[in-house]
Amino acid sequence: MMMRLDNFFVEEMQKNGFDVDFKRLKQIYLDSRNRHSDDIEKGKVRALNERLKYED
Repeated sequence: MMMRLDNFFVEEMQKNGFDVDFKRLKQIYLDSRNRHSDDIEKGKVRALNERLKYED
């Protein structure tokens, strides 16, 4: 699930007790993408292989 990080989302997070701002949320997102980049790449390869399998 992808979320849109906008000012309204950040404001709701802060209202619900989370001590975050836009820059912090962006960094959390980037860190998670970097940490799981191998898994993401494997998923892309798997999806490509599935498409190629059905094209034959």
